[in-house]
Amino acid sequence: VYSRDGSIDYRLMHLAFWRFGAEESLADNQAVRNLGALWNLLPADTRIPDGSIWEHLNLVSALAGALYDDTPALLTVSIGPVQTFLAQARSTSDLWAGSHILSSIVWEGLRIFCEDLGPDSILFPNLLGISLVDDWLLHELPEGERRKRWRDWLKAVQPDLFRETDESSLFVAALPNKFVAIVPRRQAEGLVRKAADKMQKAASDWAAQAAEALFPVPFGSAMRAQIDQQIADFPEVHWSISPWPVPARGKGNRLNEEQIKSLRKAEATFLPNGSRRGFFSEDIWAIRDDIIEASGVQWHQPGPGSLYPLVYRIADKTHAAAKQLRPFCQLPQAGYRCTSCGEREWLRGDNDPVDLPPGGGRENHGTVWSEFDGRGGVKDGERLCALCTMKRIWPRIFSKRVSPLLNSEPSRYVVSTYAMSLATGIDNAARNFDSGLRQQLSGYRKSLPPEERYAAALPRRVVASLRTLPEEDRNLLRSVPTILDWLKDENQAEKAEQLIASLGGEAYYALLLMDGDRAGAWLTGQSPAPGESELRLSLKDVLHPAIRTGVTQYAPGKEVKDYLDLYRPTSPSRHAAISSALNHFATTVARNVIEMSCRGRLIYAGGDDVLAMLPVEDLLDAIGRLRSSYSGEEVAGVTMPADIHVGGGFWQARRNGQDKRISRGPLLRMMGNKATASFGAVIAHHQTPLALVLRTLHKAEQEAKLHGRNAFAIHTMKRSGGETTFVASFKSSANPEIYPLAVLSQFRQWLGSEGVSRRAVYHSLRWLRELPATDAAHWRKIVATNLAAQLRRQCSAASPSTFDKVTPIACTLVDTAFYSTPEDSRESAESLSKTLQSMLITAEFLARETRQAVHAEPEGDRA
Repeated sequence: VYSRDGSIDYRLMHLAFWRFGAEESLADNQAVRNLGALWNLLPADTRIPDGSIWEHLNLVSALAGALYDDTPALLTVSIGPVQTFLAQARSTSDLWAGSHILSSIVWEGLRIFCEDLGPDSILFPNLLGISLVDDWLLHELPEGERRKRWRDWLKAVQPDLFRETDESSLFVAALPNKFVAIVPRRQAEGLVRKAADKMQKAASDWAAQAAEALFPVPFGSAMRAQIDQQIADFPEVHWSISPWPVPARGKGNRLNEEQIKSLRKAEATFLPNGSRRGFFSEDIWAIRDDIIEASGVQWHQPGPGSLYPLVYRIADKTHAAAKQLRPFCQLPQAGYRCTSCGEREWLRGDNDPVDLPPGGGRENHGTVWSEFDGRGGVKDGERLCALCTMKRIWPRIFSKRVSPLLNSEPSRYVVSTYAMSLATGIDNAARNFDSGLRQQLSGYRKSLPPEERYAAALPRRVVASLRTLPEEDRNLLRSVPTILDWLKDENQAEKAEQLIASLGGEAYYALLLMDGDRAGAWLTGQSPAPGESELRLSLKDVLHPAIRTGVTQYAPGKEVKDYLDLYRPTSPSRHAAISSALNHFATTVARNVIEMSCRGRLIYAGGDDVLAMLPVEDLLDAIGRLRSSYSGEEVAGVTMPADIHVGGGFWQARRNGQDKRISRGPLLRMMGNKATASFGAVIAHHQTPLALVLRTLHKAEQEAKLHGRNAFAIHTMKRSGGETTFVASFKSSANPEIYPLAVLSQFRQWLGSEGVSRRAVYHSLRWLRELPATDAAHWRKIVATNLAAQLRRQCSAASPSTFDKVTPIACTLVDTAFYSTPEDSRESAESLSKTLQSMLITAEFLARETRQAVHAEPEGDRA
């Protein structure tokens, strides 16, 4: 931390302590090493031990900077549009690129605050461990010994950062589209305008770089003008500033009347007309407004920090209002629409004909796109606008940007939907690569044109399985998606289907979308609806037990008792703790679950949002493990891998070293047992248009939310036609003994057992649709009896242990369908039957895939 002249570089010392202070593995002090994983969880206040000293130091540092010759303010910034930008993806590469571009744009804005105020000024999201931030930190140092040492430290605490493939954590989109910062009031507007300009300039530069990379010759003034026009309002930046009043120097902790009046006026703007239920009328303020004394001891004196809930509430409401104003700039478009988004005209050269329609002679005249059909990431016939071109070329642009850090230019190989649908079959073949399949693949590969003999991208766990094979066998299996594409191009679809069948699978994959429930309520500390007060804790519940006992003994007065019975208000430390938990989940936990305990690929993980692609076989495991990991608690019916431990609101991974010794990773705080999440999932054929799958995915997630949250919705889109959706809670509120996800998983496994025919489902569906109207009690009895009989007939060849499970399985399925049906529809036999039918269809479809699946845990270091 010393400059060249030997003086202390205080800025560098600040950054080093912010990044590495909590890393006990780098400490030389034996006392720190003895604490081990608890070092980064040391409480700032042993009386209320839910916030760590590291989060407390960040807050103190941010406030100290804001209070230096100024007053603090909360600055809230968000960018958009998000959903429309992502929904225009036509391939998984575009989907990943869209998410990653938005994350990278947010970082360009955050970087302004990090450079001017320090990374501690960002309250949400927590930036610790974000790969783009680590890259920036490293380049803040001049070349030499110090940068080398920092690089070694980063390798020790974040080894995935320096992987020279797309397995590098740099390729994970890990920043949400919204951030909150503590800034000096007088600098706030200047900083946010500077950040907005930076974000929009970055998007413009990247769009121009994409066009230059795609068209190696100068593309002319017409295309340059198009890019400037189409990118001019991207991204939309919305922001709000909420001042945080503090007492004048020498005035103690009390605000003056003018400051209180200003806050009341600001809050009244967002209260319903005539409402007097504002912050200052709440019990917590009424009591904290006075100094409480008990037994002659001063118990509490409120300070300006007591106003934080109101300041945050005003900031949140103001920002929501700012987002409602959507300035519209008309964009004249003379040419033909982009074949990807359909919103903007495609890029054109100066001499390109724009008055000839497609198929009307335009291609004979030639365009700048003509020579790139089928090359450079452009599919035959594609013509793209500036934003869609940026998505398509983003892997190349980003790889070039991070090449100085990785000492190479990694190739971004996005796993295609086709490769993902075949992942389980390839994984199984790697474990048992027989000579017949080897000969079949070898013959096909020799027939491929030389330029087509490349290895397709596969999920991380599948690649790990392939590493155990000889290089020749490894290359054959990695060529399977390429071979199948070639067979179909050569009109040999029948051979392609035979090859898929020999791998034991069908060409289906799954997309998964997760969203934390009641995120707004968690941050505001308010209960947004009746019956949701469980999100808040009383003050006595957050005190250390010894402190709570001491207070009730020595200060038994009514004032203190009333104070302790109040709900704990939100605070900067609470927000910092939530931000830290979401950071751990996004940067470490979600990727571990999706890519290491399952065979999927993480597309986006920012805060409580996750978007991932998976083989169908791993979908239920991924849903359950993400749900359990998010809260840091065991969820009934969810089986976690042996090397992942959750409990008490924490998550920890176990590492298997090369010397066979086991070491534990850091102990990470999660959101706790009161936090829940909802999941939407879609199972689709790889040829189903991705835009349709994405729309269905968001619809499934909304169905899970409408079901009462803490729920999941699985939508199955069959290629042959017909769709079904099964929606259920993770735990039935009416019957706590029912766990639908576990029931679905168990029935799927039973259907995949030896000697069991899946015709049991088809026959059951037939008579379920013809059941006469009856009340719920009779429906449950009739259906359970008939379903058991139907299952029994279809498993006569099964083992005795499988046969004996028939009756319990039938009864459990019926009970699960009953309690998964909305309460206001449970008296309708038709509604109950529909729920059971959707459950049976979903389980049967999943059982097709799992019949040949090998569910083996990966070997080696998964954490």
